[in-house]
Amino acid sequence: MLILWDIDQTLIDLAVADRRMWSEICASLLDVAPQPIDPEPGCTIRSILHQGLLRHGASDAQAACLLPEALAAEVSWLSDRDRLRRKGRLIDGAEQALREMAHTPGVIQTVLTGNQRDSARLKLDAFGLSDYLSLEFGAYGSDSDHRAALVGIARERVSERYGSGEAEVAVLVGDSVRDVMAARESATPIIAVSSGKTSPSELRTAGADAVLRTLNDHDGFRAALSLVGRRPARSTRSGDLARPDRPGRDEESPASFNA
Repeated sequence: MLILWDIDQTLIDLAVADRRMWSEICASLLDVAPQPIDPEPGCTIRSILHQGLLRHGASDAQAACLLPEALAAEVSWLSDRDRLRRKGRLIDGAEQALREMAHTPGVIQTVLTGNQRDSARLKLDAFGLSDYLSLEFGAYGSDSDHRAALVGIARERVSERYGSGEAEVAVLVGDSVRDVMAARESATPIIAVSSGKTSPSELRTAGADAVLRTLNDHDGFRAALSLVGRRPARSTRSGDLARPDRPGRDEESPASFNA
């Protein structure tokens, strides 16, 4: 089984530090006052910084020209490990879940993230998570701006090393509607965790195969992984993403599963 973990708000929370950093980078490159940047969860960093440059007054052509500098400035900011640990935190239960899966036979786990490859490693290194993950197989925002395409990239990287059988069963773990949309579009099951800004009901409505309120629910995570890893994901169909929750679901239940 291949487990593809999102990073921000699923494993690590930088609170408002990343948004302030993006604003400062864009403002500095354009020599203007910083403006708030509050992107929708699940966007790639390339998209966030490009839109941030536009928000700070750049033309589309100017934003495209400045984007490599902005990305390099982000890597430089993230290189300060002490600052990351001061301003950020591990999501509750994340390290325990990664550790358990790292010692589970037949499991390969890596990341599927909108972060650039270097930025992803810096974040994971700062919080001691890199050793649990096979980051060489990961798929990153530097590979594609289209999140669903990243699933195929990760599968291909695993298949090149171990053969296609090792990537035949894949499961995403993420916290946003965009994570769920990427899973649906790529016909890959997803366990959604409401550890970010998105509520359990929103994740269920988007079509997540299983929803957890927290990764501290270790039994729930194992049960969800066992369930979704045995069945094909539901592909995206017209009208399906707006399906309401089924009656009788307990909003406070730590885990729920879509049929």
